[in-house]
Amino acid sequence: MSNYVEYAGAALSTKELTGAARAFYEAAMQAELAKNSLSAFFPDTQVDSIDLRLEDFDFSRPEIAKNRAWDAEPFRGSTAKAGFRTFQNVPISQAEVLSELDQLRARLSNNDKILNLVYGSLTRQVNAVIDALEYQRGLTLTNAKFTATTRGGVKFEDEWGRAPEANPTSAIQFNNPDADILGELEKFSDAYKKLNGFRPGTILVSPTIKRAIARNKQFTVNLNNGGYIPGNTAQVNAVLENNELPALTTYERDVNVGGVLTPVLDPKNIYLLPPSAQGILGNTVFSPTTASMEAGFSPAEQAGIYAGIHQRPTVPSTREVVVDAVAMPVLSNPNFAFVSKVLP
Repeated sequence: MSNYVEYAGAALSTKELTGAARAFYEAAMQAELAKNSLSAFFPDTQVDSIDLRLEDFDFSRPEIAKNRAWDAEPFRGSTAKAGFRTFQNVPISQAEVLSELDQLRARLSNNDKILNLVYGSLTRQVNAVIDALEYQRGLTLTNAKFTATTRGGVKFEDEWGRAPEANPTSAIQFNNPDADILGELEKFSDAYKKLNGFRPGTILVSPTIKRAIARNKQFTVNLNNGGYIPGNTAQVNAVLENNELPALTTYERDVNVGGVLTPVLDPKNIYLLPPSAQGILGNTVFSPTTASMEAGFSPAEQAGIYAGIHQRPTVPSTREVVVDAVAMPVLSNPNFAFVSKVLP
């Protein structure tokens, strides 16, 4: 694998391409966060191995301390339960062929045309990785496990172990305008606190659920003629706040899965989560790639997005832009991700 390509007079090193891919990834992720990406709950972290270990801690509050007599030994509380779960990070990549015709057109123009061709392909492949990781974060939140299947049928699966209490069946349907939505959300919040020791800081919903809540009679605005209109966002959140519940956070994102636009989160589910700023739900874990090692990257540079141009051996005039990573979302505290289906 060449680390330096003289491409019709345009010098493109693997490190330069990788640097450009990582810079685009960082800028794109900032834009994603501004649009309310699940990466807020699964911030990126880089590690130096693909064989990883997840520590499971008991987050319940300890028994209260005991008073003692003077000169008496202190009471010995129970040791926090801890265990370990091992898992293996997985590769994720995308390649795009630079066709012979497109290359010829670019070569007959100038170096800027060639660079635009390469970097245009590069940004598309990075976006494909971004979408894949967001989709996998959604599956991880919904199912409390990581699942991925390669084109060759190889299946990766890691079960994070969410308690049944964190995935209850809703007693009501939120599209019923007379349903006691407040009561159901309060029950969810109480169950969350009982399980985790603190109340949720985020209620994540689809626009469909948000509209259903706004039309519920507990959230509507009464009119002078006896009628009512749906509450707006501020009014709905004010009612929730008055009942010691978090404000609604609306999430809607579709990605292209096998040519079909697919929602990242099930629009019929409601998700109770910790505040995103606390970073206690999980991470998106990046491990080193073989390609970055072969390209001579230092150990500190090997984890993260890698990009390169490879010449296809069967058609020497054809090249492809490859973006590669070893990355997956990890739900380190599965009971913090409370999920319930509230629409039929």
